[in-house]
Amino acid sequence: EIYTLSLHDALPILRTHQMSGDTSVRTGWKALVSTEIKPVALACAVGVGVLCWVAPTPAGLPDNAWHLFAIFVATVVAIISKAAPMGTIAIAAMALCAGTQVLAPGDPSTSAKVALSGFSDSVVWLIVSAFFVARSVIDSGLGRRMALGFVSIFGRSTLGLAYGLGLTDLVLSPFIPSNTARAGGIIYPVTKSICQSHEDDGAEVTRGGVTKRRNGVGNYLMLTGYTMNLAASTMFLTGAAPNAMAVKLAGDQGTH
Repeated sequence: EIYTLSLHDALPILRTHQMSGDTSVRTGWKALVSTEIKPVALACAVGVGVLCWVAPTPAGLPDNAWHLFAIFVATVVAIISKAAPMGTIAIAAMALCAGTQVLAPGDPSTSAKVALSGFSDSVVWLIVSAFFVARSVIDSGLGRRMALGFVSIFGRSTLGLAYGLGLTDLVLSPFIPSNTARAGGIIYPVTKSICQSHEDDGAEVTRGGVTKRRNGVGNYLMLTGYTMNLAASTMFLTGAAPNAMAVKLAGDQGTH
């Protein structure tokens, strides 16, 4: 159903139905928006930001710095409460910074340039490009094929299975700058299939009136997979999104 689509995917469908005069989609549009935006959480985030904005500026701190802090707090609250998609919140925060001129008081042009300066950073575009490659690797099934290939080579023992999954994570880490995407989108489904094939998926089984949880291989593979996922994330610049940003911040402080 259309309710399960993201806002980006749903827009073309909604436009098509609206042009054809299908009024039933309007209800779907409202339902879609209601799932993307939480009015109560959004109101709370805005309220927190307004309270910080009107609060007295601490001594020794410029007014624009305090107002920038208010926008920052409101943005963090909105993200934590999932008041709206993170992209929407980020764009709204940048627009507020540019519109209120907190970054360059009295100079709208400079304020807008500073607010949008992050888009000209090569490190940011490196991360974005890596995410594009990551999506293609996951959607094409290449990552899953690599995982199954390593498992077929090393999977003659439980230790070999762990090595196979770990090598998959290591090989994919330069191309997928998200350890969550690698673990949740590629490694975990393969690991779960292995556990189910060994009847070791952690489910509770009752035999002879006694209920037990199937453990063993699954626990071992999940623990080793988690550990190796974190290790692989630190081995390459694009192994995780924060790596490139950490290098950029260190370089700005004169550390190379």
